[in-house]
Amino acid sequence: MSAPLQSFHFKPDPSVLSRRMENGLTLLCAPMPHLKSFSLGLWIGSGARHEREARHGVSHFLEHMAFKGTKRRSALDIARAIENVGGVINAATGYETTQYWAHCPEGHLKLALDILSDILREPVFDEEEIARERQVVLQEIARSHDDPEEIVMDLLMEAAYPKNPLGRSILGTPSSVQKLTRRHLRDHIADHYQAGAMIVAATGKVSSDEFFRLAESACSFQKGKPPQAAPPKSAPIFRSHQKDSAQTHVAAAWRALPQGDEEIPAQAVFAHILGDGMSSRLFQEIREKRGLCYAVSSFAESFTDTGLLGFHMATAPKEAEAALSEAARVIGEMARGVEEEELARAKAGLHAGLVMTLESATARNGQIAALHRIYQTVPSLEERSRRLHKVQIGDLRRFAERLLREKPALAVVGPAIPPALPDRFAARLA
Repeated sequence: MSAPLQSFHFKPDPSVLSRRMENGLTLLCAPMPHLKSFSLGLWIGSGARHEREARHGVSHFLEHMAFKGTKRRSALDIARAIENVGGVINAATGYETTQYWAHCPEGHLKLALDILSDILREPVFDEEEIARERQVVLQEIARSHDDPEEIVMDLLMEAAYPKNPLGRSILGTPSSVQKLTRRHLRDHIADHYQAGAMIVAATGKVSSDEFFRLAESACSFQKGKPPQAAPPKSAPIFRSHQKDSAQTHVAAAWRALPQGDEEIPAQAVFAHILGDGMSSRLFQEIREKRGLCYAVSSFAESFTDTGLLGFHMATAPKEAEAALSEAARVIGEMARGVEEEELARAKAGLHAGLVMTLESATARNGQIAALHRIYQTVPSLEERSRRLHKVQIGDLRRFAERLLREKPALAVVGPAIPPALPDRFAARLA
């Protein structure tokens, strides 16, 4: 369902101040003076999707190793420096971004900036630390293999994007992680941790003047552009994994809209009505009316050139086929139209999410960085709310018709998987 990105000319959010450094790095600052703490995020426009096959899992492994020592600090020094002032520091790897962040009480911005820039500019990648942390990552992978929900969502990505890096696990595999070396870590930083692909954002109790001054000094990363990713080409497929578990986990999804598409608000509203909350269609029809499952929800995620909209549910093995059939019926009915009351409720819920983000320094940090990556500016709350409230029932119908022309990806994890499940799901959708 990929579509070309639209050219938008948003009026920038006046509460977000921005500056572009000579090396191409973007600085964003959104002061929230009513708070007593701040969040600092260093966002890199590179993630698991941009890895070479021989480096599968290196983005996530590097996220771990960044905290294991620099030329100036040991791993313990890094942890103590932040925790001595009552702060926390962590990182996260996604398909298209890697984030390093700190959340601290006010007054410690210089320390947080120094540490985050230090762990990315001067990591030592000690061989003994690599060997130890490799075992930690292997334990993390093993834990994910114990969780059927994590398994089914990884399988869904593989089913939605076969033969593409988007279909590979962010964590890597035991085999790929065993092969990662110090050279792989250094090469990945050289190839992807470049200023043109970076955003440093500060939100909360911070002074913009102080932030810009300190960041100009601390963030002297090498110049460079964001990495390119291979577009998905193969059609979605069915993937399954037999596991001795008390429930069967089912996930299905359609390729949807890329970041920045003008119909993103309609996609968000459709996903909300489908399975976000206790009043959603899936929750009411599959759980409340028929008792076929305990957990059911929808999701919508957009990448630079594609997107994914779908649902996940956990049900008794004997009910898996009936639950999936009901989900197909619900989606088919939604494609024919929704009620005005549902539309209003979805808009209210999504608008509340936009507003509530303004109450958290950490959430606000992620929001402004993500928006700037997509639009090269941060649209105001009023602008995003206006676009949301413009969505009408006809927009949802057109979106659904476009969505359901795509072949769905399907993933199932459980003790017994009916072989005809994919065909019956497709037939129910027809």
